[in-house]
Amino acid sequence: MWKLLFLIALFVLPALWFYLKHRSHGTQSTVVICGPSESGKTALLLYLTRGKYVQSQTSQSVNKVSLKVGAKMVSVIDTPGSFRLLPESMKYIEQAQALVFVVDSSDKQSFKMAAQLLVDIILNPKIIAARPRMLFLANKKDVIGSRDVEAVLHFVQLDAERILKAYKSESHMKKIPNETMPLLQSLTQGTFSIEHTPLQVTLGTSSVSSGNVDDVLKFME
Repeated sequence: MWKLLFLIALFVLPALWFYLKHRSHGTQSTVVICGPSESGKTALLLYLTRGKYVQSQTSQSVNKVSLKVGAKMVSVIDTPGSFRLLPESMKYIEQAQALVFVVDSSDKQSFKMAAQLLVDIILNPKIIAARPRMLFLANKKDVIGSRDVEAVLHFVQLDAERILKAYKSESHMKKIPNETMPLLQSLTQGTFSIEHTPLQVTLGTSSVSSGNVDDVLKFME
């Protein structure tokens, strides 16, 4: 009996450890980059891929890469910011373990678009169930007129609050899913805060053009 247990410990357990170790290395977490058009999402993806700033055009399609971040492989997906393409983008956002929500901190006009996308995300039943981590990223912090991430979040939350209250009053017209109504009711009870949503939110800043993406890399590790 003892000899049998010894043989199991000697041969089976190391083989099991080797298998589990290499299987874990073979799996990839999925990080989806989302946000309004012109916020710098594709430029961020290109920087993460090439290690340098590359001028980019507004993306009209989904871009995918695999990156080694620290000791693990990460599948990074850049989604278009156009609301016309939102149904396609949302397919990937729904499947993400983590989201990088990029906002141009120098363009206050884009905060309303960011708020609309944020509302679409937090009222999506699949995303509510998945409870992904989110990095709320104030990009282009090197641009004159840019705001710090707390100020950007403040303005986005104000616009999101207005949208949510409008949705509540017109819920019969907006076709809000039944499973989402309790959350909508809760989020419109008082001042809206992203902390009250199912998302696990971290705040960060970046400047892709000057090579500052430290908060993004730390979030992906």
